[in-house]
Amino acid sequence: MSLMDNKAMDEIEDLTEKYWHEFFAEINWNDTVELYEAAKVVLLQVACDWVGVSLKGEDLETRAGQIVDLYESPAALGIQHWKGRKSRSEAEDWIQGLIEGVRNGEIEADKDRALYQFAMHKDLDGELLDSQIATVELLNLIRPINAISVWVAMMGLALHEHPEAAEKLQDANQEQLEWFIQEVRRYYPFFPVAVARVAIDFEWQGYEFKEGTLTLLDLYGTNRHPDDWSEPVVFSPERFEGWQQTPFNFIPQGGGSYDFGHRCAGEFITIVVMRTTLDFLVNHLEFEVPDQDFSFEYNDIPAVPNDKVKIKPTRLK
Repeated sequence: MSLMDNKAMDEIEDLTEKYWHEFFAEINWNDTVELYEAAKVVLLQVACDWVGVSLKGEDLETRAGQIVDLYESPAALGIQHWKGRKSRSEAEDWIQGLIEGVRNGEIEADKDRALYQFAMHKDLDGELLDSQIATVELLNLIRPINAISVWVAMMGLALHEHPEAAEKLQDANQEQLEWFIQEVRRYYPFFPVAVARVAIDFEWQGYEFKEGTLTLLDLYGTNRHPDDWSEPVVFSPERFEGWQQTPFNFIPQGGGSYDFGHRCAGEFITIVVMRTTLDFLVNHLEFEVPDQDFSFEYNDIPAVPNDKVKIKPTRLK
């Protein structure tokens, strides 16, 4: 949490804008771009720049593919699941090599970046973290930032499916852009549920939860519950004007507190990346939307339109 101050959010905003412009400045304008696939590469660069991991000499698409497998494959079966396990091993080898390189002085790292902070962090006994733990923790920053690609795809879908709301975004201010992305996060769930096993027996509102029970937190249902949301099946960004959030009435990235609950600590980053990306799409890029399959299954993990939201860019503004 200490890494995510206002200065860091400003930097992430600048990096997101920079890499989206660079991506489209280098494309062949006769090509069709899959927004989901483009976001994977753009946001890997954002994440790695921010944490202090150099991508110089790396195959961006290969590294992006490995990171993506970490959140696309865990719920999969068969070959896709084993592909994800292979990618996790390769990604961890890559990051662990950087951690150990910082520790032995072979890699010079910025002391303000997460790479250095995690590599050199000491526990209460004054001992460096196990390098495997430091590796996983660093990936726990890179992977979720890259995973925002899913909502970038859904944002593209929302722009197409709700043109009336999209038209209001021309030259919109940050608050109005944020209404739209919050509605995307409410309306199009990244995951339909969050899954956990009960650690100890407890009772809540008359329900008994026994240790070891597989339990689902209904993200989709909570974000559309009629007690909290007026006309919940309607896409309406303006619902967030003057809206008051509580720890459990809006849980696209988990509920509770950031420090002690199971709410994603990267929610601030998600909002900044989505808002900056939305501004780029509506105010800095002209594109057409070809015919394609926009359908998806809400119970897919994660849920992404079948054709990954294809766009035909025509001009950078």
